[in-house]
Amino acid sequence: MGSLEPHPPTLASLARVLPEYGKFRFDRTLEAARNDIGYHPDLADPEQARRLRTWLNKWGCRIGYPEPGNDVFADSLAIWWDSAKLTWSFNSAVDTCPGVV
Repeated sequence: MGSLEPHPPTLASLARVLPEYGKFRFDRTLEAARNDIGYHPDLADPEQARRLRTWLNKWGCRIGYPEPGNDVFADSLAIWWDSAKLTWSFNSAVDTCPGVV
């Protein structure tokens, strides 16, 4: 009888089932965000927070757009960023994924 152990995937078999790198919406929007706000944004900056919200919403998030003078997202992000920026980087979520733009 043959072995019941599955064979490891080959590059050819993976290529048949996975789209080409860069064709995921995530890849395109992450690259666009980095082109727009850079690799080391200051998320306490209201303008960068606004651009981040736009990018996140293009990625599929549903973060509301504020009325003038009442930007809870930007204000909350600035408070969080002041305490988190010393231990977290914008790239940390993707640094461990080789080949991510």
